[in-house]
Amino acid sequence: SDLLDGPVRGGNFRAARTASANIIPHSTGAAKAIGLVIPDLNGKLNGHAQRVPVVDGSVTELVSILSKEVTADEIN
Repeated sequence: SDLLDGPVRGGNFRAARTASANIIPHSTGAAKAIGLVIPDLNGKLNGHAQRVPVVDGSVTELVSILSKEVTADEIN
């Protein structure tokens, strides 16, 4: 994908910022892919990507709204 200031395919100017100087919020298919691997989670997740000035990196973040109090053991 393009990470340079300048013209972009599809008019997504947010994705065309200089990667060496910006954290660029972007879309990702990772949350949808989890539903393929764990069918019980299909449609229950949303996700985002952040393009950052590193050679390689990965972050997984889980934010949950629970309907009742649970223990760490129940989550694990």
